[in-house]
Amino acid sequence: MSSYPIKRQYQPQFQSNSKHSNSSTLKQSVDYDEEDKYRNKSTQNLFSKVNMLKEVSISIGEEIRDQNQFLQAMGQDYESTSMVLSARMSQFYKMAKKQGCGQMLLLLLFCIIVLIFVYIFKKVF
Repeated sequence: MSSYPIKRQYQPQFQSNSKHSNSSTLKQSVDYDEEDKYRNKSTQNLFSKVNMLKEVSISIGEEIRDQNQFLQAMGQDYESTSMVLSARMSQFYKMAKKQGCGQMLLLLLFCIIVLIFVYIFKKVF
């Protein structure tokens, strides 16, 4: 559709010499011009709204692409972190098995002594 307005002019099929007929013809011509102006204005409004919707849909598409890239990067980071964490946990379990329970008992005894000391300290003061 072209953006140039198409102007229609009323062309009477017969010519009359009366004043009334000429004013009627002129009025119809003015009516057609007003209709054309209104249609052109409506068409321009419609084109502007279509262009606005086009821009909005393009920006939505760009945002979706950016978010998908972000989510893919997050997924990759999560995978690498979980692999590192699982490797560290397996190393921790191996270390715990090799150490035995001697150090765990010492740590438990230390915690109990500290708790007793805090309890007595609170009772006294």
